[in-house]
Amino acid sequence: MSNLQQGGQLSEHTSLPDGTTTSQTLSPDPRWGLQAATPTSGTVTLGNLGMTTSGSRVTNLSNPGDPFSMISETDTSVINGRSYTSTFTTSNRTEVNTTPVGRILTTVLDTPEWPIRRNWAR
Repeated sequence: MSNLQQGGQLSEHTSLPDGTTTSQTLSPDPRWGLQAATPTSGTVTLGNLGMTTSGSRVTNLSNPGDPFSMISETDTSVINGRSYTSTFTTSNRTEVNTTPVGRILTTVLDTPEWPIRRNWAR
């Protein structure tokens, strides 16, 4: 395993005895920096099998200097070319997850952030 911090990003590379190799690049979280780094790219290979990933996080703050003033946050993950999106909105405590085929899971959270309602839509 090797780790490297360069250009504000973290990189990790692992080779396992069975021939599996993994590489991952992490970038700073918009609110918390590298203390809560988010994956921006990755690969896993074993022989001729492989998986590629990429990701991004966009955070909207009401006060740019205050990480606790989040309005919404959107995470996008692309796995082997298929895009998954998750958006959390603080005003209504709602998380909306969208799959590559258009399925939408909406989860509403109560005050201690327990799920109180889940709906699947197509």
